[in-house]
Amino acid sequence: MDTFPEYQRPTLRIDENMTEWALDAEYTLRTLIAVDPQPEEVALPKPDELRVTLKAGMHTIGVDFPRDSSKPEVAPLMDRRVSGGGSQSIPMEIRLDGQRVKALQVKRGAVSTQLNSLTIGGPYNPTGKGDTPSRARIFTCRPVERSDEEKCARMILTQLARRAFRRPLTDADLRPLLGFYQTGRANGDFDDGIQNALQSMLVAPDFLFRIEQDPKGAASATAYRIGDPELASRLSFFLWSSIPDETLLDWAEKGKLKDPAVLEQQTRRMLRDRRSLSLVANFAGQSLYLRIIANQKPDTEAFPSFDDHLRVAMQRETELFFENILREDRSIFELLEAKYTFLNQQLAEHYGIPNVYGSQFRRVELTDPHRGVYCWGRPAS
Repeated sequence: MDTFPEYQRPTLRIDENMTEWALDAEYTLRTLIAVDPQPEEVALPKPDELRVTLKAGMHTIGVDFPRDSSKPEVAPLMDRRVSGGGSQSIPMEIRLDGQRVKALQVKRGAVSTQLNSLTIGGPYNPTGKGDTPSRARIFTCRPVERSDEEKCARMILTQLARRAFRRPLTDADLRPLLGFYQTGRANGDFDDGIQNALQSMLVAPDFLFRIEQDPKGAASATAYRIGDPELASRLSFFLWSSIPDETLLDWAEKGKLKDPAVLEQQTRRMLRDRRSLSLVANFAGQSLYLRIIANQKPDTEAFPSFDDHLRVAMQRETELFFENILREDRSIFELLEAKYTFLNQQLAEHYGIPNVYGSQFRRVELTDPHRGVYCWGRPAS
């Protein structure tokens, strides 16, 4: 969610999500918004329940609270709530791909600028399996004749299981998957067979766990070098919080990943990838305890302007700070000694730092020598 003050934007955007819809079919939408003191469900009641017909593929769902432009904007910078006074309800719109598909009236109260959940029901009355990016990645071949199906299934399952198990596939791995395919195919069509095999793959221990086998002949309680596939998994889950990609698996299968030059090149490549943002969120979230910020409740008398936007800004400041040290390959001591941070206007005002305007975060040089753990310097060693 962005952190624009209300007077800088035409509508109060609650949430917007890009979702892949699996089939050509009808779907229902229900939203859950946050209100004080307890969340209150805003369901689309029957028979007026919102039902939309969509083609399979990527669609954007958004929820807005449009403001009445005829009324003066009086909300202060720190007040990000739609509240009190006037009529007993406020309008809410559900938008699909940027277009309004439903207008509702929500009980007026302390309605938070946060969407707790959006539930998609369906698919109902499907008319086709659709052509989505995820299906295209799975079905890399299509059999023309019934006699071609098992060959195509073998090709699809080999590619999928190699990624899922994060290592080269063996005949012992493939045989049970083909058995599940054949069971699904007997009860449906080719797609049903692949689906059945894929479901079995996703509950296999080799997918759910990072299994590292001891080398043959390895003595008990002795150190040994892990294999390249295991190294690829360790590297990928650390940097991306996800499975290795094709490039990393290729190097691992060639036995080259243990080469220091190749390992460094692949590490730098992966850090340049946007997936490495998960390293910032997860590593900083755990080691710097950013995840507990959501549960902190500051004294409202000491900090009357504190709200969820400020809470998010504090977390974002630390993530950007950590990411900067990571991307620029800075010294770890900068975590303690840095003379800069990343701020937007709201956070700068909270800290008492002047001349920072707007909602965008930017690097800000600190001029107060009292800011920082060691006041800009380690004790002399």
